[in-house]
Amino acid sequence: MTEQIPESKISEIIKTIRTWSLMWDLNELLKDIVKNSTVLLHADFGHLLILEESGLTIKASYANTTSTPIKYLPEIAEKVIRHGAAVYAHDLIQGEHPEAQVYCVPMTANRGVLGVIYLEVLNRKEEISTDEKLLIEMLGLQAASFLENSILYHSAITDPLTGLYSHRHFQQECDQIMRRAMRTQSNVSLMILDLDHFKQLNDKHGHEQGNICLKRISELLKLNFRITDVIARFGGDEFEILLPEASTDKCLKIAQSLIELIRNEKFPLQISGTIGIATYPTHASDSQSLFLAADQALYVGKNQGRNCAVVSTL
Repeated sequence: MTEQIPESKISEIIKTIRTWSLMWDLNELLKDIVKNSTVLLHADFGHLLILEESGLTIKASYANTTSTPIKYLPEIAEKVIRHGAAVYAHDLIQGEHPEAQVYCVPMTANRGVLGVIYLEVLNRKEEISTDEKLLIEMLGLQAASFLENSILYHSAITDPLTGLYSHRHFQQECDQIMRRAMRTQSNVSLMILDLDHFKQLNDKHGHEQGNICLKRISELLKLNFRITDVIARFGGDEFEILLPEASTDKCLKIAQSLIELIRNEKFPLQISGTIGIATYPTHASDSQSLFLAADQALYVGKNQGRNCAVVSTL
């Protein structure tokens, strides 16, 4: 007779699902889904795979043990994607874990199968119970629902090429941060970065090389700014970065380092960067005037010969 899932476990599952509903950061949601699923099912290892144009890609993993994992079996995940149904594999006979089992369930939402939750159980003699199957399949459905919402939200606020925030979302974040700065009487600095000679790169070497350049610059921005900084793509080859609680001097040093990094990148045509800087409350009284002040400084930098960082004089 199948052992029923205790009420305490059901309560834990409901609590877990509620926490997913509060998460809008896509990467953090992926990590939480695979971690929670691994722990709730008493699995040893978990992977979360998303179906992309290039195929299934592991986006997050979690280890619930220090043991050596079994070899990931892509054919199981691919079978789940093809048929849209869960697979529970045992008798795998893999190395030191002859009793290893794999539970792999689809994450199916309105737009179809988004990916799979893939769990490895190293040492378990009995097969997974009917109630446990219902549990993991329910987690797969719930995960897909919240994942779909997060993907839609993420696509609405980000630039599809670079993955940075859109200008519209940047404005919303800027307004919020500025209001907080006014309450706490703290600084907020804004950089506007314009890539020099980007049009020539596009014209001479094609849009594909231009896109490669934009993606690489975006990676540099993500790697060299704080998690609290807000980075967006503004227009074709312009970027904007908001730095809460950053003085003008600190912002200028960061800008100069960024210009050096851009200059050292190897593109088919030499690319440099010009940056305009403005700080609240020194140069502006609100988010709109802050943007205009940084834009004025950028214009000055362009006229001075580019490849430089200029602070607003407004």
